[in-house]
Amino acid sequence: MRTRPFTLALVLPLLTATAFAQSAPPAAKAAKPGKPQATALLKAKLAKTPFRVSDVLDDIGGGRFPVLYTTSAKHCDPHPAMSEEDIRAERKAGNNPDICVQAVYPHLGILGSSGGELSVESLTDLPTTTTPSTDLEGKFLWGITPVKDFDGDGKPELLLIYSYAGAVEPGVGTTNYRELTLVNLEPKPTIAANVILRTDPEAETLDSTDFKYKFTPGTGAIPELVLDGTISALDEKADEKRPRKEKRAYRYDATSDKWSLVEPQKPAAKAKPTAGAKTK
Repeated sequence: MRTRPFTLALVLPLLTATAFAQSAPPAAKAAKPGKPQATALLKAKLAKTPFRVSDVLDDIGGGRFPVLYTTSAKHCDPHPAMSEEDIRAERKAGNNPDICVQAVYPHLGILGSSGGELSVESLTDLPTTTTPSTDLEGKFLWGITPVKDFDGDGKPELLLIYSYAGAVEPGVGTTNYRELTLVNLEPKPTIAANVILRTDPEAETLDSTDFKYKFTPGTGAIPELVLDGTISALDEKADEKRPRKEKRAYRYDATSDKWSLVEPQKPAAKAKPTAGAKTK
């Protein structure tokens, strides 16, 4: 059978275009800005607030770059051993009853690319259990920073693990904390979960905790964040801390886009025998 010339003329360009589309490499992610560029962009937003850029993460898609940074500020609380009446009297006399520390707070910034130029897209405060004070090196300690769809909603989340020392309390000392925070990477990021992985107090009278975490499908394929570890409490008779096993589960709620602690089920109470019933 003879093929007409005009048919080949139409078909060949289509075949060439299809082959090129199939062999074309995926779009490359934008180049990551360095700390100096991130610092310059944040400085315009944070004005006179002292801050420090800890890390700039890779492109999470669409030319968006997470920036981990900390701000520093003086934090004061009234002396815990003083009553409210004593505190008011001290202030009235012109004295300062407060205990002050130089605190360091963690934050997440997102740099976005618009028209080929980077700008600050959003700034988000990250949660802490207590007021973090600077460590010996004056740094906030960051851990792993994976980006993944942890809750199965088709959108990525940023998992952050960070450690810090709490402010020194009179007669107690300080407590070191390690926390996990999950961030929804929306145009305006939101906190999806925040849990304590470890507490290590200087005072032997305070409980210490140590947990490992994992994400599981959960009941009915609903994702759960499971903490498995120990809580160590002081045994006064033995004069030492005794560990006990502990497991906690946080379940994802698609409506709020957050994870909530699942309260353990209490054992069902035994039914009381009815009047006149025979019992063994």
